Amino acid sequence: MIVSLSWKNIWRNKGRSILIIVAVSVGISLGSFINAFQWGIMEQRINTVVANELSHIQIHRDDFDLEDLSYKPFEYEQSFIKELESSENVKAVSERMILGGMVSSARGNLPVRILGVNPDKEVEICNIKNEIVEGSFFKNPKKNEIVIGEALAKKLGVKMKSKLILHFHDEHNEDHIGAFRVVGIYEKNNDQLEKLQVYVNQEVVQGAKFLNDNSISEIAVLLKGSDFLPGTLADLKKSQKELKVQSWEELMPELANSLVMYEQIQLVIMAIVMLALAFGIVNTMMMAVLERTKEIGMLMAIGVKRLQIGAMFFLESLFLSLIGLPFGLFLTYLLTSYFGAKGINLEQFAEGINSFGFDSIVYPIMKQEFYISISIVVFFISMIASLFPFFKAIKQNPVEALKTS
Repeated sequence: MIVSLSWKNIWRNKGRSILIIVAVSVGISLGSFINAFQWGIMEQRINTVVANELSHIQIHRDDFDLEDLSYKPFEYEQSFIKELESSENVKAVSERMILGGMVSSARGNLPVRILGVNPDKEVEICNIKNEIVEGSFFKNPKKNEIVIGEALAKKLGVKMKSKLILHFHDEHNEDHIGAFRVVGIYEKNNDQLEKLQVYVNQEVVQGAKFLNDNSISEIAVLLKGSDFLPGTLADLKKSQKELKVQSWEELMPELANSLVMYEQIQLVIMAIVMLALAFGIVNTMMMAVLERTKEIGMLMAIGVKRLQIGAMFFLESLFLSLIGLPFGLFLTYLLTSYFGAKGINLEQFAEGINSFGFDSIVYPIMKQEFYISISIVVFFISMIASLFPFFKAIKQNPVEALKTS
């Protein structure tokens, strides 16, 4: 009876009730879409890190330090690489020689991280081939060719076919200098990486006398999906105890921690949005209590219990929020589906965004579990908001209420 009466009371003032429901729906959808936008930025950053920078797993020497420009080499067995490549969870494997050095042009010189790679393997593990905006990702593996970032090319004032001098040293501090021809320029939407990272052919680097064919600085492993990461990582750490095996989360803990932080921020944003909407609901229902003071007095006079009257107003408040919830979630789904496919172009802010390693086109993402989280947050805040008209109604004095005009 109370539930039925509460439902009917909502529509006694249709205009006001519809306005509150629309406000709740729009508030939920906008708050959720902001979260989807933020999560899209983070998801793209992670995909960029995995596909273009770190891959899922990296293997180094035991004394490896990510902050070093030059990574110390270690010897490996080709059978280990073949075993990795044949794993059903592994998509691609690339061995890299990573050296710190200086690159020089007529305009000046800059510190760089030199990646000696096998071109055929590198294009399988990262997106570098699609990021080439001029030239190609190597032409002749026997020649001194170099592929550089667009930001570095601008800084050094060089273009395609320009000659650059690379100066690098080994772990024994022996100097090596070579002239390299620019055969490709890449763009990663990350100015910092473009200025720092250059690619040369692995055979050329391993031709230096301090290396042999079985020496490498890094083995990058790209998996067929993130779901395979925990199991594959555990197996590699168990079998390669003399080496340092790390996931992208271990290599960039700040990024992994930011994911947890973003999840918490999403709920906080929704809580703030719902608190703002809750004030509107509370205000509306408190007005309803005042408008129906005489009605409350009559109900009390004929024997209706205070708790029943309070429950009626409690349910009315709760219904207003819960009716708006599914409409808000549906609107969120439409927005994220549309912009998730089309993307939100932030090209006008591209220079600043790219300098932090983010893409200028954002594709909002709304995970299914977040719909559940939103529903829980909305429900509990609505419950709290509904307590105000509840207590206002049960505190009414029946005698004074009946005197109300």
